[in-house]
Amino acid sequence: MIWLYVAAICCIPIMIIVEVLNGRNFRCGCGNVITLPRAQKCYCQHLLGPWSITHIGHGIFFYGVLRSPLEDFPAAGVLAIVIIIESIWEMFENTEIVIDWYRRSGHTRYNGDSVVNSLGDITCCVIGAFVTMLFIG
Repeated sequence: MIWLYVAAICCIPIMIIVEVLNGRNFRCGCGNVITLPRAQKCYCQHLLGPWSITHIGHGIFFYGVLRSPLEDFPAAGVLAIVIIIESIWEMFENTEIVIDWYRRSGHTRYNGDSVVNSLGDITCCVIGAFVTMLFIG
């Protein structure tokens, strides 16, 4: 089981490296990290963005769906799988193909997440999964 925890921990720096190699900014150019953006150039560049709440939903959904078939796993093991899934999602979400898809579907200000925003999204996902874990075990 330790391999699962190691994989979850390794996913975070791998995601950071992949996003930087794909040209994502580490943080917003305005210098702020925490504040919610109001300027168009800051869209999805701060720790929390307009879509952070959806990542809480990811955590609720992933943990809820995985818990039953993985009932023999410890809750922390399921949480590790959720972190792996969300990290993979963040890498995929910040590819040019997906960014272009978002733009074509009406989110014209979206230029991809900053690395800091992706880390915030994963944190929101973990919060959602953890709250779900408290309710369903």
